[in-house]
Amino acid sequence: MNRSLKLSILVALALSSTQALALGLGQIRVKSALNKPLVAEIPLRTDYPGEADKLQVSLASADQFTRAGLDRMSLTVQLNFKVTTNAAGEKVIRVTSDEPVRESFLDFLVQVSWPRGQLLREYTVLLDPPGAVSTTRLQG
Repeated sequence: MNRSLKLSILVALALSSTQALALGLGQIRVKSALNKPLVAEIPLRTDYPGEADKLQVSLASADQFTRAGLDRMSLTVQLNFKVTTNAAGEKVIRVTSDEPVRESFLDFLVQVSWPRGQLLREYTVLLDPPGAVSTTRLQG
């Protein structure tokens, strides 16, 4: 293989891998309590302006849950996902439920698809009873 062809292949691989990793998800921030409908935000990290507007976010399929070693049937509420801008001006995925969450924790797998790829990420949400002071607030 000639040198210019090798160089072209390496450049193409380098650029495609950079673009494939251009999206990241931050730690989930819970804004609701136990026995209330879920309200949480997942920060979006992207290197490309406008990419967040092209995202499709959903709960992963039952098959993807199984491959990740999770039980989708243990999720007792339907989760809704919406890409939006929060009060601080950050692009986030807002995760909500219409029904109150009766379990003290939720384990779920989020699927994010966009023109350059797909991302799966597991989240565990711990919910405090209403009026309880969270230990994370005490530490901060």
